[in-house]
Amino acid sequence: MGYWMYAWVHGVKTDKNITVTSIANYQKEINEQTTAGNSALNSLAAAFKAGRRPSPFIFTWKPDAKLPGTLFTPLFTGGVFTVELRIVERDTKASFRFNFYDCKLIRPQPQSTRNGQIKIEATYTSFN
Repeated sequence: MGYWMYAWVHGVKTDKNITVTSIANYQKEINEQTTAGNSALNSLAAAFKAGRRPSPFIFTWKPDAKLPGTLFTPLFTGGVFTVELRIVERDTKASFRFNFYDCKLIRPQPQSTRNGQIKIEATYTSFN
């Protein structure tokens, strides 16, 4: 039940592998607790593919000792980045790719959540 999510982020002074806890647009969300196999992934992928460009997406990630919460700070000056997300179903180990290209941050700074995770809102111009 649920998912593991990891992303490789490439951008200005940013080339890191991060642990992602949720991915969303403004209508649909997948997180670690979402029940696997209920077509939620297909629905979200279809929404990302169909959206006008640039389209918004939101992801939440977990900073740790090696990856501080300031990881995205260099991008707040208008840098472009790529998010290559891998989503793995915990039970079946089936994996899915959600790749976002030519991304730019929407908010001037990241938002911290109650549990110490960081919420990033951005736009993308290409998805596959």
